[in-house]
Amino acid sequence: DAGFDFKLVFPGVVCCRPHGAEGSCGQGSINLARCDCDCRNFLARPSFKPLVGSSIEWLLNELGDVRNEELRVWYLAQLVDQLSLFPDVQQSYQGDLRVIRLGLL
Repeated sequence: DAGFDFKLVFPGVVCCRPHGAEGSCGQGSINLARCDCDCRNFLARPSFKPLVGSSIEWLLNELGDVRNEELRVWYLAQLVDQLSLFPDVQQSYQGDLRVIRLGLL
């Protein structure tokens, strides 16, 4: 079957993996728990953009106070993912001192 399964990962985020193709979640049934924004089948819709901005701000705030190194690494990874979702959002943070201090852009 050469069709696609569109699965809602999160409001505004869709997996559009073709049948039989491989993605971040492997091959076969789509595993939403393993969804990754670096996957070529990941589609962030424009309606997701406001949540991305809120998430970035929340992560930057948390990174300013976090003392647990493992949590800090996780927050940084999440921030990198969020910044990569929309080029215009990433561009808007190019000159943000908080992001520059973290060495992300």
